[in-house]
Amino acid sequence: MSSKKSMLIFLTLMILASFMTMAVIPPPPGACTPGFWKQEQHFQYWIGFTPGDNYPGTSMTLLDALQGGHDTRVSRFVVAGWLNAANPFAPCDENLQP
Repeated sequence: MSSKKSMLIFLTLMILASFMTMAVIPPPPGACTPGFWKQEQHFQYWIGFTPGDNYPGTSMTLLDALQGGHDTRVSRFVVAGWLNAANPFAPCDENLQP
């Protein structure tokens, strides 16, 4: 299965589960959090995306979506999921220095 297809399946399931439970779903073990991805010193690990890219269907950028808030709770994890799928080797372990 291609990585794009896997990413789409993962994101779809994550969004559906989020709407069903109305709870914030934590990232899977070993994946970086939205907090990791929104830090400027970690932009170097964004592969295939830039913080200024538009979040689909909105006027928000990907970085805006990562900033969060009530209306963007799901989008934070969607963007983090995309970035985790694009770069599964980002050093998001809190014990590592960027």
